Amino acid sequence: MSEPMTAVRETGGEIALGPSCRLTYHLRYPFLPEQPAISRCYLQYVRLYEQRIHTRYLPDLQRMPGGSLAGDLTIEGSCEIMYAQNGLFSAFMDIYEDLGPYRRTLGRSSATWDLRSARQLGLAQLFRSPNAVRRIISGRIGLELAGGREGCYYPAPPARQPRQFYLSEGGLAVYFQPNTVAPASGGIPTFLIPWDDLRPYAKFPL
Repeated sequence: MSEPMTAVRETGGEIALGPSCRLTYHLRYPFLPEQPAISRCYLQYVRLYEQRIHTRYLPDLQRMPGGSLAGDLTIEGSCEIMYAQNGLFSAFMDIYEDLGPYRRTLGRSSATWDLRSARQLGLAQLFRSPNAVRRIISGRIGLELAGGREGCYYPAPPARQPRQFYLSEGGLAVYFQPNTVAPASGGIPTFLIPWDDLRPYAKFPL
């Protein structure tokens, strides 16, 4: 199967919240011209997020005490297409919300797709012996957490087995949301499991 055509689309808007405050949002998301079902999933995700801005964030912001909001509030959504070969497509999307005193958050979502069936895949569909793969992931993460600089990771992270991942050229990337295994200032902790560690278990060519 040839490599799929991929692109990035974007949408955004600007909303006045008062004479001295406005909310600007800009969202980027993957688009696969030859895979309308997958493209619709990303478009639906973006539309639902835009709906959240209008039905949840705006009413909350408008109820905040007068004078507490000023200047520009921003929401930036970026996306990275990380893998598009061997009949698979994998990408992640990051959204950073800077809404002043209301909320400041960073989050990541990701998905890996089978291009033949337009089906989203988990570890069990990508690898034989998924429990063995999870042990490899946990071991690699445990070593990196233990060897991190002081203050880089929490002393006793609550979990070492993230459920979120994406494929990349160099290996399987697994990640935690901010403020889980590391302080929020550290961004999104991401750990790369090299393909050499996973090659014996892969259901797709490496």
